[in-house]
Amino acid sequence: MSTTWQFSRLYRGAERRLPLSADIGLRLATQLGLAEGAKVADLGSANGQLALLLAKEHAAQVTCVDPDPSALAELAGAAKDEGLEARITGVCAEPSQAELPKESFQAVVAESSRLVAGSVKEAAEKVRSLLAPDGRAVLVVRARVGLQLPEAVAGFYQQRSEPLHFPRELLHELEQGGFEPLHAEAVPDQVMDDYWGFVEQELPKADGDIDVDRLQREMDLFRREGARSCVNTLVLLGRRKEPGERPPPARGEE
Repeated sequence: MSTTWQFSRLYRGAERRLPLSADIGLRLATQLGLAEGAKVADLGSANGQLALLLAKEHAAQVTCVDPDPSALAELAGAAKDEGLEARITGVCAEPSQAELPKESFQAVVAESSRLVAGSVKEAAEKVRSLLAPDGRAVLVVRARVGLQLPEAVAGFYQQRSEPLHFPRELLHELEQGGFEPLHAEAVPDQVMDDYWGFVEQELPKADGDIDVDRLQREMDLFRREGARSCVNTLVLLGRRKEPGERPPPARGEE
């Protein structure tokens, strides 16, 4: 059973599936620059907070991919309640294995690049293959933000086989994956505190499929080991770049 599926089950019904606040979601929805009826792929959609926002405020046609059928059923119910069922399509599959039409979407959202592939570059390449020319993508990843990395923090992420990179390195990977970086934003401390508070509240309800001990260790890192001072969640926004495309400052030159 995948960690992604476990997490979607634990967080289902939450205000957010990953630590993105409502204001970040609204900002991203605007920055995606979607025309009415634009096609969007939401990889790892879970309860579909951003998908519902894009469908409601931008009349987007959103394909929501998630391996948890219960989460998709909940999303379908929410869409029906909002009168948005014609704009939301659920696909029950792992995001990395979903068979979606290539170069068909004006935007792709992956709130964890690890849902798609192991690195930001690999995730960017996967996402880029789904985007139409000039399409935009959102990736949400862990980033190293402090020069000093406590041994406990380094060991935890090494055990998860999740390398920690500085924001500049992640932006470089985004470029290597075929994108022009447009925006990078760290998730505020208060949002992270709310996020971990929700996780802690839900852990007693978790069944045997959830790795409670691992989640508790991660909370301990952020709350007791000071991991927030050296690790954060970063929201990346990029535009699909074409081979041979000139850098942004050169586009207006004759």
